[in-house]
Amino acid sequence: MSNKNIKINNFIPIEVDLLTDLRMLRVKKEYPNGSGFGVVVMTLLILKTKPNFLFPLKDIDLLADEIGTSFTILDSIIRNSGFFKIINDKEERFLSPYLNHLLKPYIQTIENRSKAGKISAMKRKIESLEQEAELKEQLQNAQNKLSELDSTEHAKLVDFSGIDSSQHKITEHTIKEDNQSKKLLKKENHLEFRTTMKVH
Repeated sequence: MSNKNIKINNFIPIEVDLLTDLRMLRVKKEYPNGSGFGVVVMTLLILKTKPNFLFPLKDIDLLADEIGTSFTILDSIIRNSGFFKIINDKEERFLSPYLNHLLKPYIQTIENRSKAGKISAMKRKIESLEQEAELKEQLQNAQNKLSELDSTEHAKLVDFSGIDSSQHKITEHTIKEDNQSKKLLKKENHLEFRTTMKVH
């Protein structure tokens, strides 16, 4: 189980069964008066504060000073108590399977919350993209309708222009006919006047 970048509240849910655990009974027998018990619990607490709950084996002398015990006792408990395990990946470090067991439910809860948060963020992003796509589609439809309206208005203007031109021609023709009628009427009146004069 990878604990990288996992942040957990500063507590360890110690099990009451630890007091009667055979490993702890052995530690208490070898290091009486609570000294062995204290070293185990203090080491668990310090491991809890370290990245991935690991501690360099070469620095256990510093850890012994921090706990307030000897290097020999701490080294023996780490190697022999059964509460700790030494691993060697680039350097020797030790961890506690017992501590990982205690924290597993909390780590799992945090990982699940993190996954849920990522899923929720992804859903929001998808919804946002869908809304953006819908808005783009609506905008495109609106632009298409405006283009159609522009084309229709242009066609109407062309039709009106044709009507005006035709109307203008009809008007000109009507004026010409009126002028010709007036001219004929004048001629008739003139002839009638001359005829009248001759009679007199």
